Amino acid sequence: MLFTEIYLDRYFRDPDALLAAINEQIDRYNEDKPEADQIAKLDDSAESWSQLNKLAFWMATGSGKTLLMHANILQYQHYLARPDNHEVHRGRKLNRILLLTPNEGLSQQHLREFEAAGIDAEIFNKDGRGLFAGKSVEILEVTKLKEEMGDKTVAIDAFEGNNLVLVDEGHRGTSGGQDGAWLKARNALCEDGFSFEYSATFQQAVSGNAGLTDLYAKSILFNYSYRYFYGDGFGKDYQILNLDDDTQAQHLELYLVACLLTFYQQQRLYREHEAEFRPFNIEKPLWIFVGGSVTQTLANRDASDIVEILKFLARYVSNRNGKR
Repeated sequence: MLFTEIYLDRYFRDPDALLAAINEQIDRYNEDKPEADQIAKLDDSAESWSQLNKLAFWMATGSGKTLLMHANILQYQHYLARPDNHEVHRGRKLNRILLLTPNEGLSQQHLREFEAAGIDAEIFNKDGRGLFAGKSVEILEVTKLKEEMGDKTVAIDAFEGNNLVLVDEGHRGTSGGQDGAWLKARNALCEDGFSFEYSATFQQAVSGNAGLTDLYAKSILFNYSYRYFYGDGFGKDYQILNLDDDTQAQHLELYLVACLLTFYQQQRLYREHEAEFRPFNIEKPLWIFVGGSVTQTLANRDASDIVEILKFLARYVSNRNGKR
């Protein structure tokens, strides 16, 4: 929030100075980098504010993206209303506040969280709002944005360009690169406004795409990806054991029994000390199996990993007759 506060203050007061400062930082970054790894500077011969109106936050899942999003809305509204803004911002009014999500489930989740935070929000209705547009956060799935108006879709140009656009899981629309439909839609929606993007996996999304890497290198304001989140003591402890095919065939049973005993220890510890754990909001332990295939046969030589797990559990779980 502090970094956002500093950025918005400089963006609204003197975008030209902010652009110059970012270019100076890019120069310092590029000094010891080979040409292929250098970041392109912003264009100091073009309008500054329109090159600076997109911020991204690289944040691990569970590190507070939603809370930050709520604060960012209030921060942007505060600075937009300030009387000492640069002339390009002075008197500017928001058309809409739009939250774009990847699916309906996340839209409903955000709606509940806005309600809990006391922020007026609703699921987008293309036949609603009218004169009241811009007074409430309107939530819609990015898949409903199209070039043309449809029964269940809305044309991008129906929103005009002066919007505050919030993008949850922003990386999901980057597969088309800089020329993809998603980035074009986002750019059109905030052409005269501003956008905040939030994602846990920007690095994976831009990997192998030099254009996107360059783009997000200049728009990610804060990097709190999983390595930093975990390093600060958050997240779950984990251990990764990579078993080659021969080792897995010989020791799979031993490995699964060890996992079963570990799970039993966790369950027993939770059962015997639940009251002591309650202040830390620790939930009952859960054992999750993630399979890589589900379409193979039941034969031992080519059963899927899911089937292997089920067959293992069947040998250790009592049935209704009490047999093992």
